[in-house]
Amino acid sequence: MPDIPNPYDAYFKGMMSREENAWSLLASYQAKEIVDALEPGVAELVLCSYVPDHLKEYFADVMLRCRSRNGNRYIYNLFEHKSCPEKFAVLQILVYMALHWNQQEDKSEGLHLIVPTIFYHGEKPWNAPRNLRECFVNVEPVFLPFIPAGDVNFIDLSTISDDEVRGIDAVKAMVKILMPRNPEDILFSIETALRTLGPSADRRDLFLTITFISYTKNVEQEKLAEITRDAVSPQGAEMVKTVYEQGVDKGIERGIEKGIEKGIEKGIEKGKVEGMLDMIADLLQIKFGPDAASCMLSVSSVQNIDALKAIHRALFESADFEQFKSHLSKLGVSAQL
Repeated sequence: MPDIPNPYDAYFKGMMSREENAWSLLASYQAKEIVDALEPGVAELVLCSYVPDHLKEYFADVMLRCRSRNGNRYIYNLFEHKSCPEKFAVLQILVYMALHWNQQEDKSEGLHLIVPTIFYHGEKPWNAPRNLRECFVNVEPVFLPFIPAGDVNFIDLSTISDDEVRGIDAVKAMVKILMPRNPEDILFSIETALRTLGPSADRRDLFLTITFISYTKNVEQEKLAEITRDAVSPQGAEMVKTVYEQGVDKGIERGIEKGIEKGIEKGIEKGKVEGMLDMIADLLQIKFGPDAASCMLSVSSVQNIDALKAIHRALFESADFEQFKSHLSKLGVSAQL
């Protein structure tokens, strides 16, 4: 399968990159008093480029920019999803908020208002702090005023049933597939999620969901294709085939094959590169249609396997072709169209 270090992060961020999905998540699961203070239907994913490279593995939060109902300011909703309790998750979120404020260009009207939320979908009960003050122990009362409250909203998927899942179909499907399940219920959760998406599923949402399932659920390709065919469409089943077949393992296999033919180490590396390029070309067409394949002229000039993995990750996370081109530019690749 393709090299995606954290498929949970990639899936959540990919699904939230569509404004319709982002607003539905907010409206369905955020506190009512917060939702009531926001302009309906407006939730834009903010790409946060200010996190230093050495910290990026720790910060994969989703920041959604909304407008207040009276229209006089932006409200930033920060979602950090967790699959297991983390003692200092609150601190992680507050550091992320501080990075955002530190890089905020215009502070003439104060700092951005950020509403932090933990979106928990783990099996174990959450027994970690839910605010910053809970991270301290045995503090004398005289010092308490100097500790920021650091309150964080908390959404716990383990406390809701399938009947209580809310939102538009794409968000319902995402929640159903993220909800903690017993091993014997995995196929049921996959089927219900895909049936929720249904034949009218957005192509990108379906691609993200199938790819996420292939990474995180112990299900054979043939079984997933069968479920997808019945729940979505024959075209969806073909997408399953492509997702499984166009993985990095295949690229490596092609690399070794070509390397053996040439009998030299460079042949192996070249084959890996060619296999990865084939995979990127196929996924470009699946996700954005045949017109997007025209940028492969620029991508094909990249011959470093790590750089190609970065391009693949950008392709997986991008909501649309324009965003993918922006990612390419940041990676030093100019999309030639």
